[in-house]
Amino acid sequence: GTSPIASSIYGEVKFVLGPSGTGAFDLHELEIDSTYAKLTINAAAYSAGGGNIPLIKYTSVEGSFSPDKVVITGLDSALTPEIDHLGDGVYLVLSGGSPTTTEPSKKPTPSPTRAPGVPTKEP
Repeated sequence: GTSPIASSIYGEVKFVLGPSGTGAFDLHELEIDSTYAKLTINAAAYSAGGGNIPLIKYTSVEGSFSPDKVVITGLDSALTPEIDHLGDGVYLVLSGGSPTTTEPSKKPTPSPTRAPGVPTKEP
């Protein structure tokens, strides 16, 4: 593997999530210019539900992404996104999407209770 490096973010960083998340950048020391740094996340393919997705891992950081410079597209409306700057990295934290949330995909499927070959009458 390669050794983590010191980096500065002054432009746009884009992530495209797969069904279960994305790979994280592994950086040593990180400086994020909150005036110019932009974080864009395309979550259209993401389907794993709530959780913490590491985006950028670091050993130390200066600065952070301003909330007005974070754009997340395609995320399931049942999930609520938040960007967390923690001691070891920048994370996309997704909450919601639990079984208590009403979602089209969570509707119960009628179970077949009739005998095979017996037609059912619709009301």
